[in-house]
Amino acid sequence: MEEENISPEGRKEVERLRAKYVVSDEEVKLYKERELLKKLYECHDEMGELLDGGKEDIHYGLMEILIKRLENHLSGNSTII
Repeated sequence: MEEENISPEGRKEVERLRAKYVVSDEEVKLYKERELLKKLYECHDEMGELLDGGKEDIHYGLMEILIKRLENHLSGNSTII
């Protein structure tokens, strides 16, 4: 269907449907960041058990820093945290 053949009513309906069902790039980005945060939490929990030094291992602390940075980023860009 070509753009010129769409009636004004059809064009409005298409825009209404786009607004309702199309996800913005920003929403996709926030979704991916939330999913990353969930995975980081899971990894962090497992690291405490798997690392030789447990929760005292430097890499466990580094993971905490990464998680905190992402939490701060998300709290500044949305209301999820």
